[in-house]
Amino acid sequence: MKVRNLSVRNKILIYILPAIIITISLITYMTYALVKQIVMEEYLNHKEQVEAHVIDSVSLIDAGFRMLEKNIEEEMENGIIEFKDEFEKAGGDPENVSLDVIKAKMDGRFDLIIIDSQTTIIKSTSPDALNFNFMQFDKDLGKEINKIRLSKEISHERIRTNVGTGYLSKFTYISTNDHKYVLEIAYTEGGLSSIISELEPLKITKELVETNEIVSNIRVFDAYGYQFVDSGENYEPTEESLEIVKRAKKELKYEVEDGNIAKSYFFIDLSEKKQTMTDNSKVIEITYDNTVRLNKLNKITYFIFSTCLLVAIFVVIIMVILSEKITYPITVLSGIAKQVAGGDYDVIAKKISRDEIGELVDVFNSMIEKIKENFHKIEKQKEELEDYSKNLENKVENRTMELVNTKNLLKDERELFKATLLSISDGLISTDRNGKVEIMNTVAEELTGWSQEDAIGKPFEAVFHMINEYTSERCDCPVRKVLETGGINEHTNQIALLSKNGTKRPVEESAAPIRDELGNINGVVVVFRDFTEKKEKQEKILYLSYHDQLTGLYNRRFFEEELIKLGVEEKLPVTLVMLDVNGLKLVNDAFGHSVGDILLKKIAKVFKRECRTNDIVARIGGDEFVIILPETNFKQTEMILIRINDELNKEKVESINISVSCGWETKQSVEEDIMTVLKKAEDYMYRRKLSESSNMRHKTIEVIIKTLYEKNQREEKHSKRVGKLCAAIGTALSLSQDDIRELKTAGLMHDIGKIAIEDTILDKMGTLNELERIEIERHPEIGYQILSSVNEFAPLAEYVLSHHERWDGNGYPKGLKGNEIPLGARIIVIADAYDAMVNNRPYRKVLSKEAALEEIKRGAEILYDPRIVKIFIEIMN
Repeated sequence: MKVRNLSVRNKILIYILPAIIITISLITYMTYALVKQIVMEEYLNHKEQVEAHVIDSVSLIDAGFRMLEKNIEEEMENGIIEFKDEFEKAGGDPENVSLDVIKAKMDGRFDLIIIDSQTTIIKSTSPDALNFNFMQFDKDLGKEINKIRLSKEISHERIRTNVGTGYLSKFTYISTNDHKYVLEIAYTEGGLSSIISELEPLKITKELVETNEIVSNIRVFDAYGYQFVDSGENYEPTEESLEIVKRAKKELKYEVEDGNIAKSYFFIDLSEKKQTMTDNSKVIEITYDNTVRLNKLNKITYFIFSTCLLVAIFVVIIMVILSEKITYPITVLSGIAKQVAGGDYDVIAKKISRDEIGELVDVFNSMIEKIKENFHKIEKQKEELEDYSKNLENKVENRTMELVNTKNLLKDERELFKATLLSISDGLISTDRNGKVEIMNTVAEELTGWSQEDAIGKPFEAVFHMINEYTSERCDCPVRKVLETGGINEHTNQIALLSKNGTKRPVEESAAPIRDELGNINGVVVVFRDFTEKKEKQEKILYLSYHDQLTGLYNRRFFEEELIKLGVEEKLPVTLVMLDVNGLKLVNDAFGHSVGDILLKKIAKVFKRECRTNDIVARIGGDEFVIILPETNFKQTEMILIRINDELNKEKVESINISVSCGWETKQSVEEDIMTVLKKAEDYMYRRKLSESSNMRHKTIEVIIKTLYEKNQREEKHSKRVGKLCAAIGTALSLSQDDIRELKTAGLMHDIGKIAIEDTILDKMGTLNELERIEIERHPEIGYQILSSVNEFAPLAEYVLSHHERWDGNGYPKGLKGNEIPLGARIIVIADAYDAMVNNRPYRKVLSKEAALEEIKRGAEILYDPRIVKIFIEIMN
């Protein structure tokens, strides 16, 4: 086959191009692969050094924190004891404790916090901490808080970064004497930062980023997903940070590639078994900039490819010389194409060869024919374009007519705008430059009593009769003021509009000038509205500021202001009566705060009904009231209080008698200090309360037990059987008769806390869900709070609190283990479990006596005391 019959591609391939391309490609690839391997090994070694440095730095910081903690814990223990002393002096009631005063006594070193039994912060010197719930934030942390509340020991947390502020801090906790609250102190914002500024992780990480070119960023997260950030930045955990911590804890170390960056994550375990409240473990994220490595690799690659390119250029030169013979037909075809470009469409290319170039010649000749056809089409289109131009002139004329129509439409829209002004919800009156009415909307017609037809042309002051709301004197005309001053005139208080028919209503009014393009005043527009409803709301707010929202009585603010006025001689003698509701907290614990609110409302109703018109009755605290009796001596006060007490004795709430302790003192002369009189009345009240309150709480507990049994007869039968079983076990253990009686009583009352649990949970068929389980597990604590309030039942309260603890330490609420659990509670838990097995329960089938004893036996050393299990089985057999 002759060369000229081959395709152009084949003519090139038969020369040296294939060998040269293969050789250059192999050399380039081998060189590139070797360089890439060297750069990658250097990069990986650098990463290992950076990660080792970070781990050593974080561990060193943690060691520094531990040394510092030993020096400051004694100071914090003194602070928390001082806080507890002040709290107990205030009666153990958070409402009576001023945290700011206590903080000031501590020189402002610590923030003070009070946590209730639901693990919620109810009071704090740091406003951002209010309503924070530990159980919702972290279930394990919530349990630790409850364990502290039920303990008598001081607990410390490790130094950690405060999740609310981003500052380093340390926390110390202690329970109140009645175990209802947990007191907490913490270093104030930035208090530790100045001491350990050199130990902050952010400084270490910033130094590492600055000294390592491959590191673009380092982030540090704590074990709860909070990122260490600079003060003032957002410190809340994000979905990203929580996912990073979760995966790092599981995998310990992992990497993520994302384009030009690579991220390494690793978990540093700094937790301590003895410190369960704070996990100081860290998760480190190191972001590596791959562009540094890639740039280095690119530089070397550029050199390799540049060298190969020079070789390729040399080869191309050789190929040009060699391909001259091959490209000759193309050169001929190029010359013909230039003729065609010059406008010669009659030229025809001659076919020289039968390869692809020959085929190209045929295509080229066909293309020239097409160009001829298109040229004629263009000429025709030119003629059509001229016709289009004429049509365009006609369209412009039509558009002009449309603009005229648009102008008319704008005029109609201006009229519509005027109509809109007339229909707005506020009253509107527009005047000319002489103060005469031009426009008046329907709202203005309703408020003034004038129609627009009658008002047009009238002076504004004749239509808008504005007077002082309290003196009825006529006010200055706002339109005249605007015309004189050129400014805006407003009235929002103490003005009223007197309508044409004599109706008087409070209004708000604003007048503003109407100016032309040059700034000249052409008139005034006055906008006004009926102020009646807004005024009523303001008066309601004023009422609420001086009255208690629950009872409708005066509040502490009103009482304190009124107290100042009592020194005048005309009101003497004046008697102050202090009153305190007995057993309110017990009612709230047992029946809920809604019942406690009903109790307070009934008491307030009796006070208001039995006091005289000029007497002042105020609620000044949760369960504290005060009555001011002007022109009333000591004897008259006794008669009033006897009448009040008789009426209170007729009232009951949930079968509970209402009891109120009171004390009073009379101010006889102007010289007597009113605060001293109040203090004497309060002291007298507390002396009486010592005897009255205890008796009231005892009666309330009897009502609680009766109520529990009435709403659930199964509980009554169950409690009596448990009490008998407890007495039998106590006899077998050779306990004294007093201990056996006490044990039997504890068995009868062990489920008294269920009075506060909903019946739907107690009677539910099947398994409880998580929220229902948490609710039912509150009943030992509720029972403890109820019984511990009465001295007679205080020893039994510990048995009731612990009767759901387990021998292996996995019970609730304290998680006590073995002999840490009181003996009485260890006996009750066996009697309670056995009776539940052999009697009907909504959530399980009845077991036979033998099956139940076998279950008890299997629970020895796990759920129950093995010694008592053995004795119990012997008794039952």
